[in-house]
Amino acid sequence: MKDASETNEKKVMFLTKFIFSALIDADRTNTRLFEENKTSDSVVNHKGLFIAYYERLSIASVASFVDASIEIQVESL
Repeated sequence: MKDASETNEKKVMFLTKFIFSALIDADRTNTRLFEENKTSDSVVNHKGLFIAYYERLSIASVASFVDASIEIQVESL
């Protein structure tokens, strides 16, 4: 059981590092936009990105259930 607990600890560690990294990047982006007198809407189309990634995820999920032997090339989506 020690291996499982070490694995969980590593997962929590990496998740924590990822969250803090994302927060720092968001703060830097927000600061840069403020200094340039811009809003985040003018930089990133969040709705368009969400729809594109959701479609990719849906296609990948369906294909994995239909036939596990099919390899999906993410680059081609």
